[in-house]
Amino acid sequence: LNVCELSNTFRLFSVLPDQISHHLEAWKLWYDLESPESSTVPDYEGRMSTFERLALVRAVRQDRTLVSASEYISEALSQKYLNFAVLDIEATLKESARTLALIHI
Repeated sequence: LNVCELSNTFRLFSVLPDQISHHLEAWKLWYDLESPESSTVPDYEGRMSTFERLALVRAVRQDRTLVSASEYISEALSQKYLNFAVLDIEATLKESARTLALIHI
């Protein structure tokens, strides 16, 4: 169902269901890869944007979506949006009080 919706949403993937059925072995090899999001995509390599690659990975291998999304964010925005500050619990406790709520996001 995800592949069908992808083919209806993106012009590039309009024939994706047919491509998969006609080149089933190549798509199975890609699907079975440990990191398909960073591997050559059958029939589409070199024709996709990073966002389209993210959408394809999301449709076919949902377990790899977070990795693919990280690659998209890095390219579209910057690597700085993927670097998170480590929470310093001791400093947070020193700033806290019985009347001050701590909210961690």
